[in-house]
Amino acid sequence: MLLHIGAPKAGSSAIQKFCLGNREELAGAGFYYPEHSLDPNGVSGGHVRLGVALLQGAVEEARDLVSEWLDEASRRNLCLLLSGESFFGKPELLRELFSDLKVRVVAYFRSPVEAVISNYCQVIKRHNAISTLEEYVEQQLGTQLHGVSGEIFRRWISCFGSDNLTVFPYSKKAFLGRKIELDFLRLIGVPEDIFPSFRLEERRINSSYVGSALEMKRLLNYVLPKEHHDLAHKIDWALQKYSDDSLSEEGCGFTLSESQFDALLDKFRGTNSYMKESVLEFCPEGFFESRCGISVQSESSYSNPLEALVSVASYVLGHEEFSARLRPLVAAEVSRVNYSSYSLYKLADLLGVPFSVPKIGAGSLTRRQVSICISDDSGKADILRELALFSERIGRIDDARQFIDVARRLRPAGKGIAKIHDRVFSICDQYSVN
Repeated sequence: MLLHIGAPKAGSSAIQKFCLGNREELAGAGFYYPEHSLDPNGVSGGHVRLGVALLQGAVEEARDLVSEWLDEASRRNLCLLLSGESFFGKPELLRELFSDLKVRVVAYFRSPVEAVISNYCQVIKRHNAISTLEEYVEQQLGTQLHGVSGEIFRRWISCFGSDNLTVFPYSKKAFLGRKIELDFLRLIGVPEDIFPSFRLEERRINSSYVGSALEMKRLLNYVLPKEHHDLAHKIDWALQKYSDDSLSEEGCGFTLSESQFDALLDKFRGTNSYMKESVLEFCPEGFFESRCGISVQSESSYSNPLEALVSVASYVLGHEEFSARLRPLVAAEVSRVNYSSYSLYKLADLLGVPFSVPKIGAGSLTRRQVSICISDDSGKADILRELALFSERIGRIDDARQFIDVARRLRPAGKGIAKIHDRVFSICDQYSVN
């Protein structure tokens, strides 16, 4: 068996789309690649059914699935080839599942600084985060990131042995023919003389959003309710298509301070040495210093960010369903008395939603909040609730979390406090995505 485990945000969707479209060609090269689904943009989780079964503890379901695939591979006298980023954090479970099999593990590894930036794009795209890049990086600097740093490969080596693990660098400059699909064929041992028989995808698959689309999604995350998964998915697909078609916007379009960039380099310096010396098959020059389209204390990669945002906003509003559903959500949010956010007003302006310009500064309590805090009728829970709202508004999410957590304990039946508690803790969860 050959197991492709990712890593996350390292070209897996392109590899899976390629393998799915070349199943017969792979069979001719000696591999059986089971079918799986794709979304409207050609993106999938590969053989995610297996990863989900393991995550849910459904071991028998996982065994049955693998047995079904193995039987078909054996019937055709082929090597079973599975691909899924959902495998990446489960070496021990997979070793137990494949205890009687000879397994070779292959992976791509992305420069940790690139991976942090790419993960930021992912939490905006798929996890409804609202943090800025600077806020996200600051949080990541204080977090252990074993997957991003490569430390997790120690576990894979422990489970499967170093001789059964092959890791290539995720770098377009290092890809064979500058194509990850061809490089993957090389990684799994397909002879180069049969490469021409494989069909290559012309368009990009699951590429990062362009900068304007990512900023639009970050703004929309302020109003996309969790219960409206269908709307979030449709917007994701639309912004992905917009990005894939926007050839003039390259890179992520964000600026990072020199100090934060240097801090990221320092954070991963030790594990970078381990990856270079003990894990990677080869390491291109400058691989660990890649900036992933980030401008460091310079302008964004597109010359007019506002013009690009207006363009993507027009694209979103061009979908009748989006316009009809988003505008009322934005109007409801900006009308809230206790809430104020520059990003929210920016979104309202882009979508043409009328609002009254706030009369208070971002660093001030509202007059109502002051009245509540000094009133003899207010309990401690009331004051903590208002402090939590104020802290959330000015971006001090950890302070907001502490205030609202105590308020919830003091008044567990308070519906307003419960709603604020869930929202603030949801934001905290988004910051913790690795």
